[in-house]
Amino acid sequence: MPRDHLFLVQGDPGVGKTTLALQFLMTGLRAGETCLYITLSETTDELRTVAASHGWSLDGVALFELPSWDSVTGQDENTLFHPAEVELAETIKKLLQRIDQVKPSRVVFDSLSEIRLLSQGPLRYRRQVLALKQFFTGRGCTVLLLD
Repeated sequence: MPRDHLFLVQGDPGVGKTTLALQFLMTGLRAGETCLYITLSETTDELRTVAASHGWSLDGVALFELPSWDSVTGQDENTLFHPAEVELAETIKKLLQRIDQVKPSRVVFDSLSEIRLLSQGPLRYRRQVLALKQFFTGRGCTVLLLD
C-alpha cells in the first residue's frame, strides 16, 4: 500500500478485515512506525483477544476505544439537537484529539459502521469520510478504514 493514503476495506463480518488491519499495524511496528488502532465497535479487550488468537501482542500499538454513549444515565440531556448530531460531533472530536496526541504513521478505524449510524444518512456519512480523508492529508499517515 502506498504510504500517506487512505484505504477503505469492506467486507462481511468474519472475512478477515480486523486480521488484515492487525497485520498492517504489526508491519508498521516492525518498521519502527507509530501505530494507532481506533476501535469503534469492539472493546480493546476483544481486540487483544483477536490478536492473541494469531499469536500477536498489541504492545506498542496505541489503542483507542470509543467511549459508549449512555443516555440512560442522563448524560445526553440535550433537547436542541438530535442526539446523533451531538454524538457524531463529539465522536469525531475525540478521535481527532487522540490522533493528534499519538501522531501515528499508521491508523486503523474499525469500523465505520458506527460513524455511518451516527451520520443518519448517506450524504452526511460521505461528507464525514471525506473530512477524515482531508484531515489526514499531509500528515504522513497511512489509514485503513474498515467497513
